[in-house]
Formats: sequence, structure tokens, C-alpha cells
Amino acid sequence: MKIFNSCLFIALLSILFAFGPHPNSLFGQRGPSSFNGEISGRVLEAGTEEAVPFATVSVISSESGELIRGTVTENNGAFFLERIPQGEFFLRVNFIGFQTFETEEFTLNRENPTRFFSRITLRVSAEQLQEVVISEQRSSFETRLDRRIFNVENDIVSEGGSALEVLGNVPSVEVDIDDNISLRGDGNVTILIDGRPSTFSSAEVLRQIPGNSIERIEVITNPSARFDPEGMSGIINIILKKDRQFGVNGNLNLSYGRGRADQYSGSLGLNMRNSNVNIFGNYSYNNRDRISRGTGTSRVAFPDTTYSFTQIDHNIRNNTSHLFRGGVDYFVNNRNTLYLSGNYRVNDNSNESDLELEYFDKLGNPAFESIRRTAGIGNGYGFEVNTGWQKRFLNPNNRMDFDVIFSRDTDDRGTDYVQDFFDPVGQEAEPSFIQTQSRDNLNQLFSARLDADLELWSGWMAETGLRVDLNSIDNKLNSFDIDPLTGEQVNDVNISNHFLYDQEVYAAYFTVGTEWGNWQYKVGLRAEQTFTQSELKTTDELFNNNYFSLFPSFFLGYNLSEGEDLILSYSRRINRPGTWQLNPFRDLSDPNNFRTGNPFLRPEYTDVFELSYIRIWDQLTLNNSIYYRQTNDLIRRYIDFDPAGITMVTFENIGRSHSYGVEAIANYRPMRWWNINATANFFAQKLDRSELTEGLNRSSEGFTLQLSSNKTVWNGMSVQLSSRYRSGFIVPQGEIKAFFNVDLAVRKNFLDNNLTVSLNARDVFNTLRFRFNTVDDVPIVRSFERSWDSRVVTLNANWRFGRTLDGPQRRQQRREAADRFETPDL
Repeated sequence: MKIFNSCLFIALLSILFAFGPHPNSLFGQRGPSSFNGEISGRVLEAGTEEAVPFATVSVISSESGELIRGTVTENNGAFFLERIPQGEFFLRVNFIGFQTFETEEFTLNRENPTRFFSRITLRVSAEQLQEVVISEQRSSFETRLDRRIFNVENDIVSEGGSALEVLGNVPSVEVDIDDNISLRGDGNVTILIDGRPSTFSSAEVLRQIPGNSIERIEVITNPSARFDPEGMSGIINIILKKDRQFGVNGNLNLSYGRGRADQYSGSLGLNMRNSNVNIFGNYSYNNRDRISRGTGTSRVAFPDTTYSFTQIDHNIRNNTSHLFRGGVDYFVNNRNTLYLSGNYRVNDNSNESDLELEYFDKLGNPAFESIRRTAGIGNGYGFEVNTGWQKRFLNPNNRMDFDVIFSRDTDDRGTDYVQDFFDPVGQEAEPSFIQTQSRDNLNQLFSARLDADLELWSGWMAETGLRVDLNSIDNKLNSFDIDPLTGEQVNDVNISNHFLYDQEVYAAYFTVGTEWGNWQYKVGLRAEQTFTQSELKTTDELFNNNYFSLFPSFFLGYNLSEGEDLILSYSRRINRPGTWQLNPFRDLSDPNNFRTGNPFLRPEYTDVFELSYIRIWDQLTLNNSIYYRQTNDLIRRYIDFDPAGITMVTFENIGRSHSYGVEAIANYRPMRWWNINATANFFAQKLDRSELTEGLNRSSEGFTLQLSSNKTVWNGMSVQLSSRYRSGFIVPQGEIKAFFNVDLAVRKNFLDNNLTVSLNARDVFNTLRFRFNTVDDVPIVRSFERSWDSRVVTLNANWRFGRTLDGPQRRQQRREAADRFETPDL
């Protein structure tokens, strides 16, 4: 009923907004500023008449010489510009390796509101004339007022891999050994797919998405009030490819990888598009083994107890998944689009591991040995259904989006444990410990939102909207001890538990922005009411935590000169505790490490300040940022120590932290066929003194360096070299050691660019390791190292096929359907 009422309320508001009074009537009649001039055309290379994609087309005022509006050409060289005011203008067209071209002056007014250039030809610069025919690359890095965009189509080191491998090559983004994702060194980041949340865990769904299906990745480090405030370090929005070619076409992708084990994946996508409808479908398959090995030492030293132990573990995991995606976009007319899409995933996984523990007394003599073997299998399924309506009004600056999503995800798995104990001479010391566990997890999400963009008056734009998120989680764990002699199963009440969690978030926001001279302003406020209820059915405990939050934001930009900007921004963010942090049940499955949640955890609130300097030249783009984050009620894993050598791991609000850093990103294109990206990020954190931070490291710092070079060395052949280094850094109760890796890849096009074959090697020198040491002044001192199959060689092939419309028919349909459907904003 809650879902129905929420959806009905937002739907009624959408209808009222769309068919009620025209948005501009709320703020007076439209004046001359409502004039909407349009300019279109096509850019070709002189002599060959081939299209020039990604050329910059600028509309310049004849009177003042100022830039009025700009765009880049599409793959076929076409461009389209709208919202041009009345006046006299000329076009300036340029692209690296070509001479700049300027058109004759022309006039746009109510009698002549459009201008079409059937062919604009660019001549190759004299210094670029070579016998070798080369192909240009799209810039891999773009800058917007509130986000950075990374076009990943040229990231060939990730081809044949999953979306996780692609993310690992995005500047300032890291993916660790356990597939945890962090941004600028902070793991509190929100991952969205096409601007939408999901019930699927980030790592789970990203492992199933082929890397070659991603069009671009948007990194928003300081989102405005329009965006969901969840995620302390920001938002990573992954935009999947959408085929905009008219006709019927598709692509087939196959890959094989070899590390310590085999990896297989493949996908097939089909698309049909005309001026009225776009229908698409995709299937992807993924089968991967992952092998890892870990070693560690521990020293336990209490006043009356001293001993040590070593551990060695081997682990192999297999995941086989199938992912189906499909949908339809219906273009009702030039101003209304309806869409419906969905995906269904099913996966099977297995896990086998051996853990060898050898104990020593305080003199270092062997005491006893334990071998723990684990075997588990699991399966799950999940689906998402998304539908919506996009409407544009007569004033092209006014638009409305109504979007609804429902998703359901299940994960069922069973695990068997057998632990044997031996004395120093290898004889059985006590009977084997046998245990079996089953987990049943269910996660459901309903989300509905209404977003509107309004031109209040000339030059003043507003954004407003409503959003409802309803999330329900049901986790069951059943654990049984098995008598090794009789096989009798006894429920282990120390482990079995049933945990329910419901969360409702109701939000509304409003932002307003304008430009005045060289200044840009944007301020906003978001209000959210959150209701949460946690229930541990095992003990009939109920916990409620309801709170109201305000999230202000502002952006202030100043244009220093053409291509040179300063941007100052602020926003407030929130990090709500997860179910694994809240569940109060004490997990005693590991005899040396107990785990329990804390149902009284409060959400973290962070105030984020960022100052960015952006400088754009013809061949070089620099984006430098200084950022500061203050987090209140910081949630961190907290470890307590027991004299018996047992660590108790829980979560606490340990106080306030201050994070700051400097980030520099450079994109350099010395030639039209050579693209270089370099990123450096220095980050640090300091914890305020409190009762819970006594004895902890209250300050830490580190840095990351990334470098990627991509060259087109011959007709259709590209080579890419990438490297990453992360320094060692301090965490509250220990230190994580430094690591680095180097990746190499080559790609070649065949069959008139319809077939692409690539060969890539990740972690060429096999240097990736996770190494951790605790601080020395705690009762239990530990060091640990883990390696996994990070060095993988992958062969990937992608074949594009189908029929597209040509000539006047395609141009007519492009004009009718141009820009009517866009990926819904976040």
C-alpha cells in the first residue's frame, strides 16, 4: 500500500505539472528571451568527404566576439544547436590536426529562426599531412560544472573484463581485492547505473556488466541538492551504451581470459530504431574462477596469557551469471517520450577454502595445529523494472521527468565447515568440529521521483522535485553443529538469526541558478525525512530510528578567461549505516574473531567543500581541486580485545573526522591519435580526540598516482599502457602497505571497422598485493598479506553488424527524433 500511495501521489503531480498551467505562466508571460534559434549541419574532411566526428562547433557573436553556444559533432559529422538568441553570428569549427574554419556571418530572427549548413569542410593542417592514415580518438576526459566525465570507449586494457575492471582505471577511483569501491580514498561512495539505484550490491551487479557495454562514467565529487545525498565521497554514475543508429543492428562480444584460472564471458545485443520507437535487448554471460592465497602472523600478549599463531589460507571462488536486459522507448511526439525497461539476472557461485592455523606457546614452541575446510554453493536471482515519462515544453529550457523503479534481489547459499585439531606430532587432539549453514537474503527497493527544470525568467533556471525510496531487507541465517559420530544436527543458537530492516526516505528539493557576466551561481536545499525499523526476530528485539535532515548546497563559478574557470562548491552528505553494521546478533562462526552490529548507530553527516581550477587549451586540459570534508558521528569498525585471544569486531560512532586532499587531473593530446591521462591525489584524515579514539592512530595520509597513454599507431590499431601506484597509509588500528600495477593492451580493427580484436594483460608484473599490519601497542598484534589472480591475459573480439538507414531517410528521422530521449538525471 505504501508503494501504491507513493507512486500515485507522484504520478498525479506529474500529470498536474504536465497538463496544468504552462510552467512559464507561473512567472509571467514569455518575452523576447523565449526565442529559440536552431543551427544544424555537417562537418566533412576536404578531399575525402569523410565525416569528422568530435569536431568543436562554436557559435560566435559578430558584434562582441563572445562565445554564445557550442557543441561537438556526432560520429557522422552532424551537429545541432538550439536555444540560440536573435542576432548576427558566425560559426567557428576546429579539430586537432585541421585548420580552423569560420563561416560567413548570418542572422537569426523570427523571420529566419533556423540555419542549415549542408557541408562544412575542414582541411588537414600542413604539419599533419603524413603518408600513414590515422584515426582520431575521442577525448577520454570532459569537465562539467558539477561533474567529470570519463569516456571509456578507448580504455582497451579493460576490454573483455567487467565493469569493475573499467572502474579500476578511472582516475581517483579504486577497486580493492574484495571488490570494494572507493573514491579519493573513501569507500563511502554511491554507485548508480544510468542514474538509478539498485537492490543489487554494487560489486555484484558490476561483475555481471560487460565493460564494453559502458559508454561513459560520471564522477560527481560534490553533488548539488538535486542529487541523492547518500555517499560521503560522492557519486559514480555508470552510463550504459544506447544505440542511436536508425535501422536494425547489433553486436556480439566474446572474450577469454587466463590468470591462475580460466575466465569466459560473452554478450549479444540487438537494437531496432526508427522515428517512433526504439527497441533493444541484450544478453551477457560470465564465468570466472578467482583464486587467492593469504598468509598471516599474530601475537597475543595479555598479562596472564601470551602465545602466537600463524595462518595460511587458500581460496577458490567461481561465479557463473546470466544477465538479460531489454526495453522500449516510444517517441509519442517531439516533446513526449515514454519508456519501459527491465533486467533479469541469475547467478550460481561456489567457494572452497582451506585455513591452516599453527599455535605456539610464549617460548615459541608448537602447541597444536588446526585445519579448517570450507565448501559452499549458492544461487540467486534478481530483477528490475523501470518505467517513466519525459516531457519537454514549448520553452526548450522547461522539462519534466517522471521515473519509477522496482527491484528485487535474492541470494541463497549453503556452506559446510569441517575443522580438525592436531597435537605437535600430528596426532588428532580432539574430535572434528563440523558445521553447516544456510543463508536466505531478500532485498526489495521501490523508488519514484518527479524532476522538473524551469526557466523562471530570462537567465534564471530552477530545478525542483520529489522522491520516495522504500527499501526492505530480510536476512536469515541458520547454523547447525553436526555430531561427527552420529551425524545429528543441533541448531547453534550462537550463530542462527533472523534480521529484518525497513527504511523509508521521503525527499523534496529546490535549486536555482543563473549567470551574471563572468559569474555562475547555483544554490539549493534538499529536505529528507527518514523512517527506519530494525527487528532481530531471533530475540524479539525492535529498534526504531527516525530523523529529519536538511542538505544545503551551493556552486559559485568564475570565468577567468576563455577556457579558464574557478569553481567553489559546498554540499552536505549523509551515510546511513548498512544492515551488516546494524544487526546486533553476535556472530561466533570464527573462534578467534567475533562480529556483531550496533543497532544504535547514528548516520554520518559530512560537510564537503571543494575549490577547482579548470584550464582548457587546444591539446591540454587541467582540472585541479582542493577538497575538505568534515564528518560528524563517524562510523568505523571498532575492535575490542579479550584476554583469551579473541577479537570482538563491531561498529561505533567514534566521533568527528577531518579529511582533506589535493587532486590534479591532466588530459594531454599531443596528436589527434594520442591521448594521455595523468592523475595525482593526495589525501589525509584526522580524528578528533574522544574516548573511543584513545590508543588509535588519529591521523593518516596517503597518495595515489595514475598514468594512461593511448596511441593509434596504424590504421585501426591502438596501444594502451596504464599504471597505478598507491602509497602505504595509516588506518585507525594499523597500516595498509603500498602497492602498484602496470597494464598493457593492443587493439586492431578489421572488416571495415566492423570487427575489433584486442589483447590485454592486467598487472603485467604481478605486483598487486594486499598487506596489513596492526599497530604494535595493542594486546593482539597481527600482520597479513593476500594475493589473488590479478595478472590476467584476455583476448576479446567484438563484431558489429546490421542495417542502418542512409541518406535523406535517416536525416529526416534524425531530425524528428533528435534528443527526444535522454538518460534520466540522477
